[in-house]
Amino acid sequence: MSVKDIDYIFENIVGGGGKWQWYIMLLTYPIMFASAPPCVLHLFTAYLPDYRCVVPNCDTNLTSITADFLEFSVPKEHSSTEMFTTAKYDPCHVYESKTDSCSNSGFDNSSKETCNAYVYDETIFPETLTTKLDLVCDNESKRRLLSTLMMLGLMIGSLLGGRISDKLGRKKTSIIAILIIIPSVLVGGLTSNYAFYATLRLITCSALPLAWVSMHALILEIFDKNHRQTVIIVKDFLWPISQMILTLIAYYDRRWQNVHFWVGGLGLAALPCLYMIPESPRWCANNGKKDESEQILLNVAKWNGKQLSDSDQEEIQSILNQVDKVSKQSTEKNLNLIDMFKKSNLSKTLIISFSWITTCLGSYTLFLNSTRLHGDLFLNFLLSAIADFPGIIGLVITLKYFSRRLNLFVLQFVTGICCIILAFVPQERPEVILTFFLIGKCSSGAAFTLVWVVTAELYPTNLRSQAVGFSSTVARIFSLLCPFVATLASYWKPLPMLLLGVPGLIAGVLAYFLPEMKGVELPQTMKDTIRTEIEMEPMNAKKDKETL
Repeated sequence: MSVKDIDYIFENIVGGGGKWQWYIMLLTYPIMFASAPPCVLHLFTAYLPDYRCVVPNCDTNLTSITADFLEFSVPKEHSSTEMFTTAKYDPCHVYESKTDSCSNSGFDNSSKETCNAYVYDETIFPETLTTKLDLVCDNESKRRLLSTLMMLGLMIGSLLGGRISDKLGRKKTSIIAILIIIPSVLVGGLTSNYAFYATLRLITCSALPLAWVSMHALILEIFDKNHRQTVIIVKDFLWPISQMILTLIAYYDRRWQNVHFWVGGLGLAALPCLYMIPESPRWCANNGKKDESEQILLNVAKWNGKQLSDSDQEEIQSILNQVDKVSKQSTEKNLNLIDMFKKSNLSKTLIISFSWITTCLGSYTLFLNSTRLHGDLFLNFLLSAIADFPGIIGLVITLKYFSRRLNLFVLQFVTGICCIILAFVPQERPEVILTFFLIGKCSSGAAFTLVWVVTAELYPTNLRSQAVGFSSTVARIFSLLCPFVATLASYWKPLPMLLLGVPGLIAGVLAYFLPEMKGVELPQTMKDTIRTEIEMEPMNAKKDKETL
């Protein structure tokens, strides 16, 4: 940009990637740890173990999931609602009893009846919310509804989070989020009432995006453009790390109530960090708080070992005055979602929203079904979390050499292909399923990280959090279906994965038509955005063609 702005101050005066930035980055870790594990907490606390009907006249040991009498007392033919595994016996029905004896002749294999009670495998957990409340068979939708409420909460939080963050600031929004998350998680461990538990899950998950969106914007805005993409991606290492922490908590303490207490207690570490984190100087400068912005920037220089001359301080004041003047004169101070659909933004808004939808659907559907893979629950969940690391590390490297849109195309394409392959792999090949599952999880996780980065870079400061929040909201609306995608397998086994894979390939192709923002300073205003896109497009189109 020809006009000096906040990026200029970071790059040329106070330092855009020094000790201060990394100190703030470190302070955000407990906040992210407080707001990441609660998202998928119910995958352990409401875990569905192997189960079957209690067989009248036969069951004397109700803790045993297997028994010889199942061969003649329980049907084998049934429609499975799982994508990756199928129970050997119908878990929801038994043959009708003809006599009081536990023998082949004691059951009528031409007539089925629904279960009155269930036997659960207690090998992994002695009890979960699912086994306590019998959230199976006819009540299975209640268990899946917990994941839908998670998505609904994330949708609500994404919609509100961007607006609140742009209105109140990054710091205040994070404080609000954490003060909601901690008590709602802790109280969740004290109730076994389904309606109350489900309500708490909705409240918790509604607060999570407020922390995510505000912290994402804060970190994006305190680093200069040379460090920004690496830092944002490295920040997303916290997501798989937090899932690993959740896995270890559930592994060492198998009581589902205690898992709530551990996760809620973990969030308490965020409270002192919220006190020490400053507001984004970029947000302050654009919202009539230039004096606060100046103090923060002077503190940045001090931490980064920059000796500022009188002329440096005067230049900072001059730039902030100009930013403040432009902000007050501009109608963009109160940018809202409608501005995302104006002619200059319409095509990129539609494309990035579709990318969010396909990425979110693929990533969350795979993740929610990681506990349904064949083999050890904790190992599979751990591998699912670890699978994000190669994708994020690869993204750090490839973004240095290739454009954002080329990276997004490749990641969407790989995810789509893996889902299509998974659609047709026989369930008798669990090792093949696990391999392509992990590859798809790796690429979808990296794509998820990238759409956050790309979306934030495409829009100006006072629309940035709203754009991220809106795109995330649209994705969450479609993701409400994620918990029920697997049930489509009861109609045709390949259907769930095909519904994830094919749209992913289409989104990858459309990514090429997004404006390229690699190496570009964050736009302050809508005019900056339009000017940058016009100036950079011919150059980036040429680079993409040379790469391909």
